[in-house]
Amino acid sequence: HVEARHKGEEEFITYQLHMYPSREFEAQYVTNRAAVYSAGAVLIFLFTSGLFLLYDYLVEDRQKRTARMARQTGNIVESLFPAAFRERLYSIHNSSGGGNDRVSM
Repeated sequence: HVEARHKGEEEFITYQLHMYPSREFEAQYVTNRAAVYSAGAVLIFLFTSGLFLLYDYLVEDRQKRTARMARQTGNIVESLFPAAFRERLYSIHNSSGGGNDRVSM
């Protein structure tokens, strides 16, 4: 497409050239890489989410087991020792810091 314009004494000619790639040239650049990378990102996100949910489940399960063992231990102490002795035992344990220190009697 050729177009000529006149502006004063100068003449301007504009050309438009349309080029299309061959099928072989286009095939080099039209790929499914974007889809593969997107699928990879989604899989990484799903894997990370799955790991988080597994971790959450395991921590929750451990917390429930710890609470159940504490209740069972409390029930054993309540059933074995009279109330006065039990209160003294708890007060000794609390006054020593309540940690993993063993209280001997």
